[in-house]
Amino acid sequence: MKDILFLLRGDFTKDTIGPFYCPDCIALEGILSYFPELREKINVVYVDYDQPRKALVDVLGEENQSCPALVLANPAQAGGLGITVKKSQFRSFLDDQKDILHYLHQIHGTSRAAS
Repeated sequence: MKDILFLLRGDFTKDTIGPFYCPDCIALEGILSYFPELREKINVVYVDYDQPRKALVDVLGEENQSCPALVLANPAQAGGLGITVKKSQFRSFLDDQKDILHYLHQIHGTSRAAS
């Protein structure tokens, strides 16, 4: 099983205005662009802005539909990384962009963000 990264599709409308994109999701798209081999290491799933986001609900439950979200295949790997791992009734996940980027660096070998 692989980690699963959920991202919002770009160019969505919100309250009949837009188009918009999610800044956190677009940053992760940049990482996927810089490190195309990452797409072989993790599964990337795109979801629509409108809720319910069935793909997310199926994995994390109704109460956890925010994006980006990284569902962890092996939550033990995140131990000691200094990131906040959340738990749904089903799975462990990250939903903070900086935590996701740090995890991808530590576990999947991407470069880290310059400070």
